[in-house]
Formats: sequence, structure tokens, C-alpha cells
Amino acid sequence: DCAETGEICARGFGCRVCVPNTATCAGETVQVCNSEGTALTPGETCDTASGLHCSPDGCRDLCADAEDAASYIGCEYWPVTTQNSQLQPEFAFSVVAANPGLVPAEVVVERGGTAVARSTIAPGGLEAIELPWVEELRNPEAAGSALVPGGAYRLRSNVPVTVYQFNPLQYRRAGDCAMEPEGMEGDGRCFSFTNDASLLLPTHVLTGSYIGVSRATHYLRVEGREAASPGFLAVVGVDEAPVTVEVRSRAFVSASADGAVTAMDPGTTQSFTLAAGDVLQLASALPTEGCPSEWVMEAEYDVGYCDLGDDWDLTGTEIRASGPVALIGGHDCAFVPFDRWACDHLEESIFPVEALGAEVVVANTAPLRGEPNILRVVSAADGNLITLEPALTGPQRLDRGDHFEVILDQPVRVRGEGPLLAAQFLVGQDYAGIGSSGRQANGDPGLALAIPTEQFRQSYTFLAPSTYDRSHYVVIAPEGAVITLDGVLIPALEMIEGTSMGQVSDRINGGVHRIEGTAPFGILVYGYGSYTSYVYPGGLDLRRISPPI
Repeated sequence: DCAETGEICARGFGCRVCVPNTATCAGETVQVCNSEGTALTPGETCDTASGLHCSPDGCRDLCADAEDAASYIGCEYWPVTTQNSQLQPEFAFSVVAANPGLVPAEVVVERGGTAVARSTIAPGGLEAIELPWVEELRNPEAAGSALVPGGAYRLRSNVPVTVYQFNPLQYRRAGDCAMEPEGMEGDGRCFSFTNDASLLLPTHVLTGSYIGVSRATHYLRVEGREAASPGFLAVVGVDEAPVTVEVRSRAFVSASADGAVTAMDPGTTQSFTLAAGDVLQLASALPTEGCPSEWVMEAEYDVGYCDLGDDWDLTGTEIRASGPVALIGGHDCAFVPFDRWACDHLEESIFPVEALGAEVVVANTAPLRGEPNILRVVSAADGNLITLEPALTGPQRLDRGDHFEVILDQPVRVRGEGPLLAAQFLVGQDYAGIGSSGRQANGDPGLALAIPTEQFRQSYTFLAPSTYDRSHYVVIAPEGAVITLDGVLIPALEMIEGTSMGQVSDRINGGVHRIEGTAPFGILVYGYGSYTSYVYPGGLDLRRISPPI
């Protein structure tokens, strides 16, 4: 064991002080390992005033290098507090930044040009930064749309970092909530009940071309009382120059209370102007004339579910902008599927159309109580013939913005003749019926996008939050790939029927992790707490491989 002597294991050399013929950093000074791996020799000291920082490749402009690499790692991000109106007020919105580099990252978070948080993140470390809610977005008036100037935060770092936003980060706090649900008063615990998280994408990979992913407005009747909550698409301005954003909606859209957003019908278009930091949050409309279809009843509990259908679902909505914008899709509180208890906040960064590929491989998450996932496939091109292996459904020919869903209880490869998105949903805690999971059980809906195989990477730095009861990863990799997690081989791949790909899933501890392979692979990260969950892609490249819409 090399660690017992304070050394490292260098492949082909055994225990050494350092990996032969490589470089590392001591602060901003490059340290070069000799050919035997027995000593480090100081090299040049980097001129940080000129924007240069130490790396294994010497003194480099690391932010410029990150831009050239076109991945999820970068130096500028735009967190936004998306709609989550049912959240208990005790819980905070947070961003978590991880530093994959060899020198400290100096991070500043601003809103409207004013710094609201600063942090120094050690190499290999992470920092959770709580940020105030923007109430006009978290809980907009009348659950409607909103156009909020300066509604987003701007996170900048002097060296590349990875950034995730958690809405909220914690799912449980000590002490009773100010507004405890009936039957939970005085138990000394406060639960959030509704959480999700997003992998944020850096500014340099953003474009002006997107297709939205959400779910239909949720419409519920309990003991004769009806309630609804909307899906949303949050468009964020990121360019110093104002950009024009054209939205072609697939759904009925609510107006904003101030009239800045007017109501929309399916197939209609509306234009907006966004400056850097402005947020346009479109909300699917709430029904005013009852359920247009039959209520699906769970009679024992006097609960009814209404399937409003695609006209109330923002999935497939097209976003075209004259400059780069960010897009987060999700839901205030969605049942997944529509008739399985209970609802949860959903959100995920939507990949630009230019970064979409024609193939994804998706593995279902490890079930808590035998439940599946739901897979939603959205076409980003007209006349796109999409097939699944194994054939969970027959071939589907879709036009741009059209989608279909399947129950995902086994891994599957999705192939199209053109680009596509695939959204993976965790399902409701009581998928088997109200009360089936027991009291304070883990789980509820979550949303992540599957990584195009064309955008797989050979290494990822990713985060698993320590605030959840349990976290897991799922790796999708080609047959024969050798993959290590934090320097340790992961379990053997289980091959996926009809493909040359395999998958493996395992639990992980909270913290920053490094996973590397001998071939490009994909990774999904997810976890559970009482009444809730989180899920997001562990990272990806975002090279421009498809035409914009």
C-alpha cells in the first residue's frame, strides 16, 4: 500500500513520490517529476496577473483552455431560482462549486452587478454557497409566467470549476417547520418535501437554439378540492448585449401578473428582449374549466388525477435567440407519471440543440421499491425515425418537438436518424399506490437529461451532495473500457441487450469524485432523502455537432 509510505501508485513503476515525467503544482509554481518518479523539481512560477495559472501542462490561461475544450467545466455560470412554490420556507437555494484543478479557485457570485458571495475553493475541494431566493421566480404571482430583470445570479471563477444548483440543497432540518403538514406537528423534524438539482452549463457552451423539456400542468382533486401546478421553462440572458428571444410554444402559457408576458396558445409565438441576468420564466397554464378528460380516481383516498395532455406541456417548445442564452426546464411540482403520488419539483439545464446527438444510452436507476423510471424522447429534427434497443416500443417517426414516453425498467439505446433529447424521470414515491412506500420513505420525481454518446468523455469531476441519505452513480461505457473512481476500479459492466455498451451502478459517498476511463463513457448521479430526490448528468462535452433550429 503506497499510502503507508506517503507515496502514490504510478502505473508501471510501483510506489513513487510522483508519476514519472509529469508535472504538478505547488501553489502557482510548476513542479516537474523526474524520469524515475523519485523527486519533484520546481519549475516556472506562473504570472497570475496575466491570467496564467499552474496546471499539469505548465502555466496556462485555464479559462481559455476550458472554452477551447467545450465541456461542462468553465469559469462563468448563471444560477437561477426556478419555480418551487410548495417548498417550506426554512430551506435555502444553493449552488455548489467544485474545483477540479491544482490551484485554488477564487469564486464570486453577483446579482445585478453587486457581489453577494465570495469563496476560495481548494484544489479538489467544493463549496456550498447559499443564495437568497428570487421570489418573483420561486413563487410567481398566480403561478403565472414572469419576466424578471436581473433575476439570475452570475458566478465567476478565476480558474475552471464545475457548478450545480440545488433547489434546495437540504431536504431535512432539525426542529419543526413553521407550517407543518397535518399529522407531523411536534415531531422535531422539518422536511422540504420538494427538491431537485441541475448541472449548470458554462457561458462558453451556450447558444441561441433550444427545445424545451418539461411535463404537463399537474391537476389534482383531493376530497373534492382541486389544485394545479405548472411546468416551466426558464430562459436566462447571458450576453452583455441584449438579445431577442423568440418562443414558439407547444402549450397553453400563463400570462405574467404585470403583463410583460401575455398568455399563449399552442403553436403561437412571442418575442422578448433579455439583457445579461434577465430571466424569462414561462409557466404552462392552469385549467379553468375542469378536467377535459376523465378523472383517474384512487377511490380509497378520494383522490383524482387529471391527464391534461400535450396542450398543457411545454415539452417541444422552441427557443430561438439572437445571441447565447441558458435554458432550464422543469416543473413546480409534478406527479410522474401523472397518476402516481406524490409531486416533486423538477429542473435540469437543457442542452443546446447544436450539442445534441443522434444516440443516447440510458440505464434505469436502482429501484427503491421495484419502481421503474420514465423515459421521454424528444425529436430535434423533422421526419426523425427513432428506434429503441431493446424494443421497449416500436419505431417512432417524429417531427421536431414531438415526443413519446416509455416505462424504463431496463437499460436501452435510443437511436435517431437526426438529433434528439432524452429525459429520464424518477417516479413518485408511492408509485405502487398511496401509502405503499411507508412513512418518511425515500424518493419522489426528479429530472435529468441523458448524455449523447457523441458527447461522452474519458474523465469527469462530479459532485454527490452529503446532505442526502444516499447517493448513487450510473456509468454507461463501451465493452472493454477500464474505469476507475477515485483511483479504484468500479464493478464490472453488465452488457446492454443488442448493444456493445454496458452499465454499472453503485452507491457513493458525498463529496467531490474523479472518475476516469480508457474510453469515452457517460455518467448519471442521483440520490434520495425522505419524500424527495435529486438527479443530474455527471457532465458531458458540448461540442457543436448538430445544426441549430
